Amino acid sequence: MQSLMLRRLGTLAVAFLYERDETMKHFKLLVLAAALVCSGAAVAGPQWTFANIGIATGDGDEVDNTEFFGLEGCLSIAEIWHVRGEWATGEAENNGGRDVDILELGVGVHRSISDSTDVVADLFLGTIDEVDGGGGSTESDYMGYSLGVRSMLTDEFEFNAAINYADVDCPAGCGAVTGSAVNVGGKIGGRYLFDDTISVGASFNWNGVQGDLLTLNVRWAFGDVL
Repeated sequence: MQSLMLRRLGTLAVAFLYERDETMKHFKLLVLAAALVCSGAAVAGPQWTFANIGIATGDGDEVDNTEFFGLEGCLSIAEIWHVRGEWATGEAENNGGRDVDILELGVGVHRSISDSTDVVADLFLGTIDEVDGGGGSTESDYMGYSLGVRSMLTDEFEFNAAINYADVDCPAGCGAVTGSAVNVGGKIGGRYLFDDTISVGASFNWNGVQGDLLTLNVRWAFGDVL
């Protein structure tokens, strides 16, 4: 297990060195866009301790008519660090229909570049369990990283965007990918805050480990507790 983890980390490191020029170019564009749209009056920065409940629907080259229900939590630590977890369950119609469960854990750092904007970098790992209509099951694992920005355009509206890289190790017969595959995708979204606690958000994720997804969620924010 330890040697497998070291090999996966080595693969990520090599991929990062190979992709870093293109990744950093896109990341700089995200930061520039955030700086341009938030160049007005200063507002409070984004919240980092919260719980989400939401739904997602989407499609992709290998995943048809996907529908998910999910929970996500994030905890801010010492103002610049955060840990997060995400669980989702749903169905996909390709290959005769499948039940899909996803569990993802991550750790990251967020730093302010202005009063209203944070840049964020995450490392994450996850597992995907799939059961087909005949009762057969497969499990795939993935590791990756993401770079993004979160910016409060006003006291009520948040803009967020990220690019991500994931190395997916999937056995033969898995509905999403077969063998070892690389997913390079991204996310763009927005959020409306009713107050300091309750908000609703929408995002579009493209080329993720489960295809392209449109996500809607409700968030409860708790303020920094650690």
